[in-house]
This record gives sequence, structure tokens and C-alpha cells, in this order.
Amino acid sequence: ERGSELVLALYAVHPELLLVVVPRLGDQLLVDDLEIRLNALRLLSQLGVKSLFEQYPTLLAKVLGRFQDKEADVRCLVLRLCAELLEHSPEHFAQVQPHITERLRDHQDVVRC
Repeated sequence: ERGSELVLALYAVHPELLLVVVPRLGDQLLVDDLEIRLNALRLLSQLGVKSLFEQYPTLLAKVLGRFQDKEADVRCLVLRLCAELLEHSPEHFAQVQPHITERLRDHQDVVRC
């Protein structure tokens, strides 16, 4: 949690300081620990997905890969991130839409809602 606060503070002051840190958030999306994955997604949301995905296009691919996560909480958070992204950057619709459509058939109703 303190690490997230530090990242947010640094990003607000000087985003270039985090050129190495932000891509590591994508790596945290791939670990087995649920809390680490959720914290990484929450931090991405707080940092602002529009500018992050423009600066780090591979990060968007890693986030979209979490639509296949075994945990419904992760899939729900990814849906929220994508909604936020599309609100500010509709040009990503073609890339994101198939993943959202697939979640409409999610086996857990909490994700479909």
C-alpha cells in the first residue's frame, strides 16, 4: 500500500521517473497472488489508464489478458478499467470490444452485471 502511494506521488510530480516502474505493474498482473494482481489493477486505475496505455501499449495487452483471470474480482476490475479507457479513448474500442463481449457470457454473474 505504501508503495502504491509513493508511485502515485511520483507519477503526479514527474511521470518520467516511473519509466521502469509502470511496465513492472504489467508483470504483477501475471503473478499467482490475487492481492498483488488486484493492487496492480487498482494502481493502474489511479494512475489514469488513458495516458498509461498510450505510453505503454504492451501494458494494455497484459490488462486485456486478465479478462481470462480465474478470479471474478480481477475480471470485474479489468472491465471497469476498460470502461474508463473507452470513456476517454474511444479509439481503443476495436481492441477492447471483443473482450468485453466475451465477458457478457462469463460463467459468474457478478462479472456480467
